[in-house]
Amino acid sequence: MDRRLRRMEWIGIPVCFLLAVLMHNLYEWSGEAAWVGVWTPVNESVWEHGKLLGVPYLLWSAAEWMLFRPNVRRFITAKTAALYAMSAAMMGFFYLYTAVVGHAITVLDIVSTAVWIALGFWISQKGYASARTSEWFTTAVFALILYGVLYVGFTFNPPHWMPFRDPIDGTYGLQRIRVASTIPT
Repeated sequence: MDRRLRRMEWIGIPVCFLLAVLMHNLYEWSGEAAWVGVWTPVNESVWEHGKLLGVPYLLWSAAEWMLFRPNVRRFITAKTAALYAMSAAMMGFFYLYTAVVGHAITVLDIVSTAVWIALGFWISQKGYASARTSEWFTTAVFALILYGVLYVGFTFNPPHWMPFRDPIDGTYGLQRIRVASTIPT
């Protein structure tokens, strides 16, 4: 990886974290505009909070691409792998620690967000450095498109499963009425 791109990756960690913090309440501040909810969490569900990792990371990655024009096959593959790893780590960690302590801890959620962003950039750097990464390009493009489709689609029409349920008011996605779920939450 080019030294300038590697430096940009490390700068991206605090920038993406700050963007995530700023995005947290953006939907509410927008007057609950649906178009804002496509990019920012519309409720307190674990799934919606994945946008706090993904959107800043993808924006930063786009900036890196425009500035440095790295090898597209390796870049997209490494970035996609990192995106999925960050989301999986965030969700897995949240459910693991809340199962142990019995409730969410806001400070831990905030600190772990920075850790997951750093993990994503680290995975991206390691993935980009591997010559074999480009072999997965087609799969990565499909996975990246799927990621976007699922986040947008599930904002408007989420499954009534635990990761999509707002723990505060019991709503799902942009729904504003409590919906009884047949699946334990």
